[in-house]
Amino acid sequence: MRKTLYYVFDPLCGWCYGASGTVSAAASADIDLRLLPSGLFSVEKGLAEPGARLHRPDAALRMANDARVAEARALLQAFDARGVPSFIVERNGRRHLLQASTASSDPQAFLDQFAAA
Repeated sequence: MRKTLYYVFDPLCGWCYGASGTVSAAASADIDLRLLPSGLFSVEKGLAEPGARLHRPDAALRMANDARVAEARALLQAFDARGVPSFIVERNGRRHLLQASTASSDPQAFLDQFAAA
């Protein structure tokens, strides 16, 4: 059965940036990776569109950000996670929080933890 790895992060967080090697390795390992950015500058199309819209935020931008942050917050609260970066694995409809401490320092150890979950 396939597993999904949810990655809750803030694009402006240094620790999250530090985990980028792990995220890249997960993407290369054919893992179902679901990115849940929790910052204002996070959209699938990159920074140009929201950057321009932030000069004059509209209801659609605020609603999209609110929805994304609410989804990330709900996942974090469900596991009493203390912030970002956080990794949650889902398998067979069940989710649990992975230890994120190796995400920045040892991507292979983190992927091994994911494989064992």
